[in-house]
Amino acid sequence: VHLAIAAEADAGEADLPEPTGDPRYATCPSVRAEAPIEGIDEALALLLEAERPVIIAGGGVMTSGAWPELIELAEKLAIPVATSLSGKGAINENYPLAVGVLGSYARKSANEIVANADLALIVGTRTGSQSTNGWTLPSRDAGIIHINVDPSELGRNFPANTKVALAADAKTALGGIVAAAGDTVRPPGEWVAEVQRIVRHWWEGKEPLLASGDAPIRPERLCRELTETLPPEAVVVADTGYAAAWAGAFVELRQPGKRFFRCEGSLGWALPAAQGVKVAVGDTPVVCFTGDGGFWYHLGELETAVRYGLNVVYVVLNNHALAFDTHILDFRFDSKAYELAEFGDVDFSAVARAVGCDGVRVTDPARLRGAIEDALGNSRPTVIDVVIDHDAVAPVTAYDRAGRRERMVLDDLDEIVTSRGDGGPTA
Repeated sequence: VHLAIAAEADAGEADLPEPTGDPRYATCPSVRAEAPIEGIDEALALLLEAERPVIIAGGGVMTSGAWPELIELAEKLAIPVATSLSGKGAINENYPLAVGVLGSYARKSANEIVANADLALIVGTRTGSQSTNGWTLPSRDAGIIHINVDPSELGRNFPANTKVALAADAKTALGGIVAAAGDTVRPPGEWVAEVQRIVRHWWEGKEPLLASGDAPIRPERLCRELTETLPPEAVVVADTGYAAAWAGAFVELRQPGKRFFRCEGSLGWALPAAQGVKVAVGDTPVVCFTGDGGFWYHLGELETAVRYGLNVVYVVLNNHALAFDTHILDFRFDSKAYELAEFGDVDFSAVARAVGCDGVRVTDPARLRGAIEDALGNSRPTVIDVVIDHDAVAPVTAYDRAGRRERMVLDDLDEIVTSRGDGGPTA
């Protein structure tokens, strides 16, 4: 949106009537498109026939406020639920049917589950490259039911798989399927048991990192402490790149409908976006989750937060690098080309204090929870500068595609966790 204001507008004052509007258009969505009955019936029939169904919930579920209908359908027909990054929050992530975030910034376990599904109900997502891991998920052998409010998105990237396409609002379409199912209830079977085993195995495999006492701090440990500390109503605003990948995979939202906003464009968006969210939600806690590379982009807006009394909590994953670039360069080149994406070690808590915010630097993981709790209870904007492991690699599938795994350290799940760049582990 571009708003142009004529220079003459500054010249004086004018008496204008109070702005008025039709209350029907005061919320989004203001109009809910409904799916045809025959389409609802077709979708239900496919879901009941499937042996390994999965639901993929996108940002449209959140915009529509459709998480109650989503969870009711999942429970009624025993269907596991994965989400895109924008759909994170559509289901409480510690729920027995929750799979986690899939795609390019994802849990490997979620991608594995969706790859094994024989039917995917995709609702409120455009099936772009990130949420489908380069258009590889769902499998080309799986059938697809696609629900999207924009008809041009239906079947666009998976035309051969799409069996039912419903141009409808997520809430009305999911509610329609629930209503059509009536008293039908499918108990959890072998498929749900297998999904739960995969999810449980993934969390168990990550436990050493989630509980790590290492310094510099592992990002997984930071995400666990944030998960355990966030109030139920808090809003998380994550930057793109590593910040989105870490938060998407490891920060659990344990209440359906909890809002998670992540940058879908340029790096650096999270800082000013979090301040905009704070203006909109008032007393609700807002956490900005970003890396030092993204934080640099709009650092000056901290002064804006001070001036307007916006007590945002800024959690900065400080590894003195644009680590996404650092690790890609490190994996692909034998030289030290990765140094092109390196910064000096800057204490952002000190910078924050200089402009009037509160700030704390955390180098010991045992101090994380206390720092987050103090910041959430603060009436002033607070920067938590967390010194994280420079060589920690986020759950981004591009690294597997880059090959050269000899330059990486793998965990027991065969997932990349560390780069063997300068200063990294040698074994």
